[in-house]
Amino acid sequence: MNEVTIYNETDLEFVYQDIIEKVINKALEIEGLKKASCSIIIVDNSYIHKLNKEYRGIDRVTDVISFALEDDKSMIIPDEIRLLGDIYISIDKAKEQAEEYGHSETRELAFLVAHSMFHLFGYDHMSIPEAEEMEELQKNFNSSMLVCIISGCVTSDFISKNVFGLSPVFDFHLKAALPLVHYWMLILLGILLGLCGAFYNFIMLKGQDLFGAMKKIPAKYRIVFPFVVSGIVCYTLPSILAGGHAMISLITGHTLLVSTMLLLLVA
Repeated sequence: MNEVTIYNETDLEFVYQDIIEKVINKALEIEGLKKASCSIIIVDNSYIHKLNKEYRGIDRVTDVISFALEDDKSMIIPDEIRLLGDIYISIDKAKEQAEEYGHSETRELAFLVAHSMFHLFGYDHMSIPEAEEMEELQKNFNSSMLVCIISGCVTSDFISKNVFGLSPVFDFHLKAALPLVHYWMLILLGILLGLCGAFYNFIMLKGQDLFGAMKKIPAKYRIVFPFVVSGIVCYTLPSILAGGHAMISLITGHTLLVSTMLLLLVA
């Protein structure tokens, strides 16, 4: 039986206990642990600053510090409950980062807990193979959320069509099957979509780095730049304001050039 303890060392009301417990239990499940113990301590910026300075020699605030007890191999006792260690999270820093990256505090805390749990398991960034292995574990952890999203999409599509009589956004009617001799095109399409997805992820990550580098501009004003650019593009190309199905209709009807779509993707 796993033991998870959460302490709130701040004066603020803490309402994220349930999501933290869910993240920890899921991480323990992925790692295959059934007899483990760990603690989460919620602190403020000044508290974690002192910890950083005392134990890591870093004179600044960080979002999280993990103390993995099993770094000392003498702490690993076969057939006994595994004492994984402690995770200190600055709720102040978590809130700052949530605002900076434009997502919820719940999402930021969930990520910090998941990331720190894998540190307690012994994964680190000290070498490239270990970093890649840790990244893959986090991808597998996030994939469980994808199942819920796909289930929600399928359910909403079924209800919208069969209950409300609505058509889906992409409403296609196949008139003929693709001949087998042209199936090689599907492989090329898969490669193209994969490259587009990788390019999209690259741009999104670089965009976050760019926003993070704008230290002199308050986080609440940084959104003005992409908003203005989007406004200019939409004003000059109002046809792109259509939905996904309408966009495809514009392309197939040669009203909107494919080259224009590629330009929008790059932009």
